[in-house]
Amino acid sequence: MCIFFALMLVGCQSFGGGASAPSSVASKQTTLAASDPLSALVGEFDNNAQVWRVQTQLQSPAPQPAKGKAAPIREAVPLRVHQHVRVLEHKNAGSALLLWQLDVTGAAPPVSATWLFRVTIDANGVTLLPYRATDPAAIAARLGDAAKRFEVQPNEWVELDACALHGTMQAGHLVASVDQASCASLLPGIGASAALLPLRIDADAEILRVATFADQARSPTALQEARRVRWFGGWAAINGAGPHATMDSKDWHEQRSLRIHDEGGLLAVLWRDGSRSGYSVELSRQNVGGDSQVLKLAVIEDASARTLSYVWANPDATRIGMHLGWVQVGLELQGEAPTAH
Repeated sequence: MCIFFALMLVGCQSFGGGASAPSSVASKQTTLAASDPLSALVGEFDNNAQVWRVQTQLQSPAPQPAKGKAAPIREAVPLRVHQHVRVLEHKNAGSALLLWQLDVTGAAPPVSATWLFRVTIDANGVTLLPYRATDPAAIAARLGDAAKRFEVQPNEWVELDACALHGTMQAGHLVASVDQASCASLLPGIGASAALLPLRIDADAEILRVATFADQARSPTALQEARRVRWFGGWAAINGAGPHATMDSKDWHEQRSLRIHDEGGLLAVLWRDGSRSGYSVELSRQNVGGDSQVLKLAVIEDASARTLSYVWANPDATRIGMHLGWVQVGLELQGEAPTAH
């Protein structure tokens, strides 16, 4: 996979795509009604559950092939990608401008991509026309400045007409894909972020399935299967003596106003001076015993990445917590993560 990203760097100095760009837009927080055709695509998604499932399968014994048949090919572990799709402009049900951010979790150095998509829905179907940033680092810096409203400037974006996705939108289900041969001709001009350019999309209310060039390193049909995240808020407390705390120890270090999502969200447990305690809490929805799902809250030792303890709840639970004697956590479902953009 690292080799694939390296190849994307070739030819970064040449610009592919057409010269047209979107109009100047000052973004604002926009919430879509559930009946809006774009509601299936807009939101925050993470494929942590898919990654966990594949890793678990690979740790189990390989299935034996049927007599006279080749052994089944086991799925390779996908990249874990956190995706955030937000509305910058929404004139009507048939036209919108979306900002789509993809971030590879745990990549070193960090790997991410930000695209604009002009979405048009009419009698012929749906078209998602992508634009790439001429200076991705500058765009990332502005998006990271919560004190300022993000503005789209036309001279900062280049249209990628050959990479437009075309498809259908029916009953809240979006399916679209690119002409991959045409799109591939633009790769040398896009740079490293081309690895995370959406090539196929299959989105419904809860699941966003996306294929990028990076996924093709696994197989031509490989997809990221990301679930819409839910955000929880709450608190955590750790005893100053750590796991060796006794009932008499009253040295509790508290954290308030925590924010964590339920698709592999990870938060460090801190001492009262803000330094890391060496432990973290993770919240995730996982499959157990086939198709059964649970909401799992775990305490993890940072040094070893070992899960020390965990609790399960119904996957649709709105509250979850634990009390281990030396560490306590309480979480409750909240709204979407706040954004200034």
